[in-house]
Amino acid sequence: MGPVPIRRGSFLFILSENNLTFIVKKLLTKINRGCSIWPSGTRGPNMQLPEDKEINYMEEMVKIGRIKKSSKVGQKVSNILFVVCLIASIGALIAGIYIFSMGKKFDAIVEQAIEDGIITEGSGIGTSSMIHIEAFDVNNLHSDIPAWQVVIDDHPYAVSYGASCLIITFAMALAAVMMKLLSSVFAIIIKEDNPFTDKVIKRITIAMIVVSVLMFFTTGMAYGVLGGIITWVVYSILDYGKTLQIQSDETL
Repeated sequence: MGPVPIRRGSFLFILSENNLTFIVKKLLTKINRGCSIWPSGTRGPNMQLPEDKEINYMEEMVKIGRIKKSSKVGQKVSNILFVVCLIASIGALIAGIYIFSMGKKFDAIVEQAIEDGIITEGSGIGTSSMIHIEAFDVNNLHSDIPAWQVVIDDHPYAVSYGASCLIITFAMALAAVMMKLLSSVFAIIIKEDNPFTDKVIKRITIAMIVVSVLMFFTTGMAYGVLGGIITWVVYSILDYGKTLQIQSDETL
């Protein structure tokens, strides 16, 4: 099929086979989405939506646009928090390794600070304030492993603070993983046409299952079970929303 010249006003359009294919695809896309291809106020052969349905369709698009906009904000925030948690995890790991490597030197620094009144001994876990720093109570430290007990007896403060840094490393690493999962959820919502597609539901469900499992092994069984129940409820709501979305698309 060769180019077909069409004159419209003072402009000359050349419709080649590729151009016609593109225009047809665009028209079919509008029809599939329930949009009218006819000018407002005119009637086409079964292609003009009733006014109430057109209003409902426009409202739906506005709401989906708001969801995508808020998801973009959520993705940016979760990415920033991911970087913060990752940096904190790496920093805590380096600090823990450094404290362990100092050994007796670290204990000597802490003991001197206690004598000078900079650090006060107590039963806290390293709380700090502008007035004083509360040290660990190393008298309660013990291990069933003889080799570890020797290390604890030799430099207990280094072991206490070094172990705390490693615990913080683990906690911040878990937080970074959760922020990354949350970011991926926002990303898939932005990418999909609506928040009730199979990909979105699957990604949200997987993210919530992972969080529930982490809660089970970190905060306790009760919180893990509660997270599992919440995951099931959220999945049921999203699945119902998917059904309503399909019915809405078929109606339009």
